[in-house]
Amino acid sequence: MHKINVQNYREISLAILIHNHKNNTRLYESIEYFFSKLNLDKSIKKTSTYLVQGTMRELSSLDIVFEDLIKKYHNSIPIEIKYILRLGYYQIKNMSSPNYAIVSSYVDISKKYNMKFHKMVNAVLRKSIKYKIKFKNPNIHTKSKLLNHPDWLYRKWINDNSEEYAEKMAIWNNTIPLIWFRVNELRYDIKSFITYLKLKNISFKQYNYNNIYFNINQSSSLIYSELFKEGKITIQNPFSGFVCNLMELKENDIIIDACAAPGGKTSYLGELMKKNSVLYAHDLSNDRLKLLKNTLSRMKLNHINISKKEVTIDKLNLANKILLDVPCTGSGVLNKYPDIKWRKNKSDLDEMVEIQKKIISNASRFLKNGGLLVYSTCSIEVEENESIIKWFLNKKSNFHIKKIANIIPDRFIDNNGFFSTIPYKDNIDGGFAAVLVKND
Repeated sequence: MHKINVQNYREISLAILIHNHKNNTRLYESIEYFFSKLNLDKSIKKTSTYLVQGTMRELSSLDIVFEDLIKKYHNSIPIEIKYILRLGYYQIKNMSSPNYAIVSSYVDISKKYNMKFHKMVNAVLRKSIKYKIKFKNPNIHTKSKLLNHPDWLYRKWINDNSEEYAEKMAIWNNTIPLIWFRVNELRYDIKSFITYLKLKNISFKQYNYNNIYFNINQSSSLIYSELFKEGKITIQNPFSGFVCNLMELKENDIIIDACAAPGGKTSYLGELMKKNSVLYAHDLSNDRLKLLKNTLSRMKLNHINISKKEVTIDKLNLANKILLDVPCTGSGVLNKYPDIKWRKNKSDLDEMVEIQKKIISNASRFLKNGGLLVYSTCSIEVEENESIIKWFLNKKSNFHIKKIANIIPDRFIDNNGFFSTIPYKDNIDGGFAAVLVKND
């Protein structure tokens, strides 16, 4: 590894993206790898996160420019130099630093990685400053690239919905995500949080359908605050809160959260639990269980039973409430996790569907008669949502769909009676949930 200047957010950003590419990790894992390894200032972390996520978000539209400016761009340019160009052009387009300073900085960085290319980096970044996109009536393939989405997914959205839907989804996914904080009402209260935000001159907006959720622009100031460290507040999108509300927790419930890590929904269920209830939280790997334990420890929720389970095959406790927040393609949260869209393809969707079927088939066996099962995803793909429920109900005649009109605002209930959100329409994460009841 090249020696990284910890005062230079551009070098750190480049190191993150190279690590992400070469190790095939999730982007947030590569960010965490360097942030935990290096002693970085908060402002460096904030700027690097913005830069790497933005570059990943706009990856294919950045490359369109370099494909035009550099012959054999994909075949002849080393990956380190590609990321230097991408970071540089993203900054030129989106950040307020003077262009000459951006170009000069990335030329210097390129010398560290490959002296052979520093003159080309200088020339290409200078040309990119005045570059104008040349496509007047792009075809679907080009349009998907201009809108920073893989061709297969963009076409799928057109086929499943409409061209307008595909375009609006893509535009939404190119925006910087809203950050929502939830108040842990076991340890804090809404009124005190509002007072704190006003004292700190932090602008906020409460969610109109659930006032424990706060949309805050200056999120980093809260992430490093004592309130966050002490578990009085946490990051969570209102979509996740709705899913937890669908569990309708009551006294004496035996609850399973079958795919619990990293613990956002588990922690909220832990706060919503009533008297004499038990909550079992499972996940399938030690790394994911560590994330779960860290979340629950920070939130001071020590009454939750955590254990490793492979919920596609393992035996579970008998329960009267089961949450299946299943692994999915994540197509409803692509503005938060922009690397997902470049990592997934149609075969990944098919693979997810098979896993989802196995999870619901196995876990449903451990639901008591009269019990309630909530199936949810952060996907907007019909194959992972309505189709799974239809498939399951065809197999299991002893289950029926529960009406949710008294739990969820009507605007989020679709024609089938399911909870469903579309990000560009609803301004929260996209996803799906269905509530199933096992007949007595």
